[in-house]
Amino acid sequence: CSRLTSVNIPNSVSRIEYEVFHNCSSLNSVTIPDSITFVSNRAFSLCSSLTTINVNWLTPLVISRNVFPNLDLCNISLNVPSGTEMLYNSAFVWNEFGGNSNLLAPIATSQTFYDAASVADLSATGQNLKWYNSATSTTVLPTATAITSGIYYVAQSVGCKESPRTAVAVTILPLYTAIPDNNFEQALFDKGIDTVLGDNRVLSAAIVNLRTLDVSNKSIADLTGIEA
Repeated sequence: CSRLTSVNIPNSVSRIEYEVFHNCSSLNSVTIPDSITFVSNRAFSLCSSLTTINVNWLTPLVISRNVFPNLDLCNISLNVPSGTEMLYNSAFVWNEFGGNSNLLAPIATSQTFYDAASVADLSATGQNLKWYNSATSTTVLPTATAITSGIYYVAQSVGCKESPRTAVAVTILPLYTAIPDNNFEQALFDKGIDTVLGDNRVLSAAIVNLRTLDVSNKSIADLTGIEA
């Protein structure tokens, strides 16, 4: 079958047997109907030109990785019935194929850290997350990479497929905010916002989300620190 370039298996067939397409070196496209209930090992061995597989099962057929021995499945596009993409993305062997994955972008919100943080501290909802420092970068950030205030981008991946990216705003604040006015610090202490009186500072995390603060009649001359 060295000259065979494409095959559309009829729905009268129920099994693809051992090495049935072995060494079909010019075969680039295969369409498999949902009538197929079994695919044997090495069915597509040495099909080195294979670039596209079209399948019609609404539920991915369970197969062995040895159905496609010595083939880089990332270079083969898998076309599946509409609405079944996520099933194939989580199915053994089928999730290794390339092509349109319909993966959704991860869910993530703005994140604030104090003093220092790394990529490992970033969070998002998704699987096999990959973090980037730009919307177009192809370099995945190692988990130990220190992060700074700015925008980071996260994608989720399955096999060699990757989702669109979600932009995540990151803010790095100092661990402490200076409160040079003793009376201002006393007022914060009285309200339970500051827990150590006399060090002229307060934990930034304790004040970053303050929306209202009444410190009237406290003889405060310097409100430095309220900007935090």
